[in-house]
Amino acid sequence: MRFPTYQDLSKEQDDVNNLPLKGNYLVTGPPGTGKTVMALYRGKALAGRRESVQLLMHGRLLSQYTSQVVGHLGIDGVVNTFFSWLGKWCRSNWGVNTPQVEPYRPDWTRIIELAIEKPPARGAQPHLLVDEGQDMAPEFFMFAKSVAKGLTVFADENQRITDDNSTLAEIRTKIRPDAELKLTRNYRNTREIALVARHFVADSPTGVPELPERTGPKPELAAHPRTHESAQRIATYAGNFKRQQIGVIVPNDKKLLSIYRNRLAAALPDSVRLQHYSNKGKTEVEFDTPGVTLLHWASAKGLEFDAVFLPELQAVRQELGSPLLHMQLHVLCSRARERLFLSYTGEGRPAIASLLPLDLIKVVP
Repeated sequence: MRFPTYQDLSKEQDDVNNLPLKGNYLVTGPPGTGKTVMALYRGKALAGRRESVQLLMHGRLLSQYTSQVVGHLGIDGVVNTFFSWLGKWCRSNWGVNTPQVEPYRPDWTRIIELAIEKPPARGAQPHLLVDEGQDMAPEFFMFAKSVAKGLTVFADENQRITDDNSTLAEIRTKIRPDAELKLTRNYRNTREIALVARHFVADSPTGVPELPERTGPKPELAAHPRTHESAQRIATYAGNFKRQQIGVIVPNDKKLLSIYRNRLAAALPDSVRLQHYSNKGKTEVEFDTPGVTLLHWASAKGLEFDAVFLPELQAVRQELGSPLLHMQLHVLCSRARERLFLSYTGEGRPAIASLLPLDLIKVVP
């Protein structure tokens, strides 16, 4: 994460930074507009007033990623996944484990009943900051508002890539914000990458970010006969750009992750670090040094890399007309700061290629 100083903040980011510390707020914005950065600055401001504050995120990898940024802000310990924080809350306030309807699916009816029956003691209410709020269930916001001293939600409706999520209208209804601010300027991508990412944006209340002025090479689409050639292409790039943080994001297939882990381990130069993440394990990933990070589509939300490779497009199984697939492609393409590489393996161009804006992409023979 490229972290700006206070002097680097834009006018709209400064408006978010100057929100009153008391109250409930909704901040919306497309990828790359700085929502997580502003959540961290708000966390620092609250912690500086000796307030109890928690920054909650849906995914474990994004939580790890953000936790590695907060050290220099002096707010260590404020970042948690919402499920981890919820478990601690239930045990410390009600003496029970998180009520669930099935593993990792909270029983919100029972949780809200408990919040009404046993509200937190005066002075024990935390300020809650929720990043990627669209990934939380609507009932979460009912609960959060009932137990929090203040609630600030950062969200983008066009990045809903799970089934159990909230629209912006649902979030507004549940938290009744005192004010809503929008972030519109894309600071992450080059103009060429931003154009490809915005191709997948459906009509969304969040809108699309303003195109950045910074330019770079066109994203590329390549065909590879086998995974071996695909992995070798990544390894060659990583060897030539050893100072870059490179993300290799494969479709949600455990076997594919294993294949690429083995292929890249064999092909990468010894001087290039390789790490991988699976949401089935407890792997810790370091984001502050160069190298190659291998992960699934499902874990990419909120992350960013200098270069992103999206291989094995032929392995994607969603229906081409699925709004969820368009949202996923929007999220995945917008992870790249400088370079974006898409590819498929095998004979014939896969059907998913018909979704790509080939006029904005360099097709590599």
